[in-house]
Amino acid sequence: MNGVGRLTLDGAHTVYEIPGGIYEGGNVTVGRDGALWVATPERDQFARVTTDGQGTRIPLPDRLATVPGIAFAADGSSCLVDSSNRQIIRFRP
Repeated sequence: MNGVGRLTLDGAHTVYEIPGGIYEGGNVTVGRDGALWVATPERDQFARVTTDGQGTRIPLPDRLATVPGIAFAADGSSCLVDSSNRQIIRFRP
């Protein structure tokens, strides 16, 4: 799949495309803005999908980073786990 899927309780499904695709999705987290943030196991990016289906791939500062998870701090910044480099990458709003 090249996006994030949505499945309703009645079985209807929608796929929100992400430009360039994700190829292998990881953890999905809901941000304070209601958008879905997707950790991608592939290197050097994560993705954001808005509630109206607009997808964006966001590059990471370290091209060797592998991001299995995303969390949000109380100040609204996003914290990404970089398992390749054993660090946490923080993006401030």
